[in-house]
Amino acid sequence: MRLIRCYPYTNLLPSSLRHFSDASGGLSLCFSAKGTPALSRWVPTGAIFTMRLSLFAMLLLGPALTQASVPSDPLQFTKEQFATYCAFKNFMSEGGEWKKFKTPERAKIKFAKNYKMKAAVLDAVIASGERVGSCADFKTRWETGLKAALKGMGKRGDLVPGFKESIFAKRINWVEVNVDNTDHVIVWVSWRWFNDRFVEEESAIVGALVREVLPAAGTLLVFARKKSETENNMFEAKISGSRLESINLKQVGDYAKKRYWRFFEGIKFDESITRAN
Repeated sequence: MRLIRCYPYTNLLPSSLRHFSDASGGLSLCFSAKGTPALSRWVPTGAIFTMRLSLFAMLLLGPALTQASVPSDPLQFTKEQFATYCAFKNFMSEGGEWKKFKTPERAKIKFAKNYKMKAAVLDAVIASGERVGSCADFKTRWETGLKAALKGMGKRGDLVPGFKESIFAKRINWVEVNVDNTDHVIVWVSWRWFNDRFVEEESAIVGALVREVLPAAGTLLVFARKKSETENNMFEAKISGSRLESINLKQVGDYAKKRYWRFFEGIKFDESITRAN
């Protein structure tokens, strides 16, 4: 996967990011704009600022959607369902491509045909998604839900012997969901660094909760910093959405170090920490 390095504009809103387009459609490594936590970020490239409908993408997503049941809770959309809903919203927008087909009804039929979807399945996706609203609204709802889940992890039982989940919950200091590229939702979670004794368990717990709240996640990135630090990560790693499916919250105590840790990629520790990943 090719990476491109990005640097921040200095006069953007706090949540804004600068992106360089990657023709390969991979991911690019960026840094937050001035005023936001200066964390390294992986963000999707290509179609960041516009979500134009791609017939090729339709054909790729179609088979997965026809086999998946549509959840009544749209926040539980799969990656494919969320991408399809947002593609349809963009397709039917005021400046969307639906106008090529003269009427909304004909455009909807064409959309479903290109996705190889039955009209009933598309209707179910649309009806479910409308309970949240726009694709940007999903971001807000997902962030709220994820923050609540992380805050309440101490109520999920004794997940890891000798580890205080309620204390870890208080160390979580940043949660963000990026839906700029609706084909690949990015999630960031960071916490205040303590030590590396339970870093595998901390990462796995976060991963499991992200999966519960946000099945559409394409990539999760985790970071940890000392309380006094403003620049350097003591630890960072990333994990794909498909790997998140394999993390069982109730089994973190048994498998975080033995199995789940191997699902994370790009693992880096500060040079002051000596350990084998």
